[in-house]
Amino acid sequence: MKLNKLLGITDRLRNRTDAVGNHENALAFKASPQLELYQRACTCLIEDRFYTRAAQQLADLRAAIHQCDRSYVLKLANYARNEMNLRTLPMILLAEASVMHAGASNETKTDVRDYVSKVVRRADEPGELLGYWINQIGQGTKAKLPNALKKGLSDTLKRFDEYQLAKYNRKGNVRLKDVIKLVHAKPDTPERAWLYQRVLTDQLATPETWEVVISAQGASADSWNAIAPKMGIMALVRNLRNFEQHNAQQAIEHAIAVLTDPVRVRESKLLPFRWLAAEREVSSSRLKDALREALNLSLDNVPVWQGRTAIFVDLSGSMSSPMSHKSQLMFVDVASLMGAMATQLSAGDYLVGGFGASYADVPVSRRDSVLTNAEKIRHTAVGHSTNAWLTIESLRKRGKVFDRVLIFSDMQCYNSTGGQQSLAEQWIRYRQEVNPKALLYSVDLAGYGTLQFPESSPTDHGVVQLAGWSERVLDLIGAYENRQTAIELIGSQY
Repeated sequence: MKLNKLLGITDRLRNRTDAVGNHENALAFKASPQLELYQRACTCLIEDRFYTRAAQQLADLRAAIHQCDRSYVLKLANYARNEMNLRTLPMILLAEASVMHAGASNETKTDVRDYVSKVVRRADEPGELLGYWINQIGQGTKAKLPNALKKGLSDTLKRFDEYQLAKYNRKGNVRLKDVIKLVHAKPDTPERAWLYQRVLTDQLATPETWEVVISAQGASADSWNAIAPKMGIMALVRNLRNFEQHNAQQAIEHAIAVLTDPVRVRESKLLPFRWLAAEREVSSSRLKDALREALNLSLDNVPVWQGRTAIFVDLSGSMSSPMSHKSQLMFVDVASLMGAMATQLSAGDYLVGGFGASYADVPVSRRDSVLTNAEKIRHTAVGHSTNAWLTIESLRKRGKVFDRVLIFSDMQCYNSTGGQQSLAEQWIRYRQEVNPKALLYSVDLAGYGTLQFPESSPTDHGVVQLAGWSERVLDLIGAYENRQTAIELIGSQY
């Protein structure tokens, strides 16, 4: 009887109309256009990955964009920029939305103009936005930019003062002077007109940024000590190794003070893996401790979850690809970090495990720092296959009752044992046999476009589909436990 029941679940899953194969040719499910775009946009750096190349990622992303309506694409751009703190992807979404039809309503594209001001936050982003539009959409500088895009950028340029314009007046395919010309930026005051003229004639005052100071004075203890108090937290984090190498003790002390300041840390909006990357670069125990404290502080405003939580991290071979060609961090580092952060937010009983070819519990402790726990997870030996189904099978066979389960993975799971068990099948069995009220959060870290569970309302199968590398993913779990999906949240609030 049990065998018949198991085969019934497997057959029903494989016979679904949305059942597809993932990159491992294993059982997966097709996402709706909105969910696919959300997962791709929140996890995509347009870089080569284990299963796909950058060009294919961009092609897939653009195809997903144009399967959605323009309003949703604009709201997602707003969410990705202002909540997930991404920079490149929101510009792509804005550019593509500017040439999308509004649908049958015949509404004007004032929504594009309005969202440009919401999404473009830094003075270098207008150039990035136009550079993408010219190269990927317009196919050349003679192509006609949409009026809504031009007006939106003209509005946005008025927010930037001379320091901001000079700081981000970087070399590139489209510089600030090109932006002003292409969008026919209209100054609203004589002072703004004079400022634009200085941009066009390369006469902006040289900003006192750390790059300018170090370039002019050279890298020394004195120069780093002098400029450090004027650096933002991101610049400080990126230059900690330089401070060490030049024995810039005052700069180091200033950095430690900033990194242990709860207000400065929470306002920084740094993605969590930035703290991890910096911690690996420095040798000073004091700096390492400060970075560990900073990451813990960044979680202070994230709601703590009540009840029992199981957390599973993908440690398979495909997770060992680097996030970008500029970084030594791998997806497995981010997954382990997210798992450790989730541990910190679990107020009740918790279990942490890693999966690959096999499954293993990981002995983490909430009394340790997030980075310490992340390292414990990262170095758990489980082999290189992606048998995610073993995680839920372990819970089910042990009769472990949990209120929520979190899985951090690239979602290219399969069964290397030759059997038919899948993650989706094991989850259905867990809810049938152990806890019918349990919720599972499937956190996609790579955005390859398929799902490990059929897309549905959380009330159907208890599965919530999430994506991204930020603590904001964890911050919003409370909203999802009130039965609001990511798509509904983006549609209603952004």
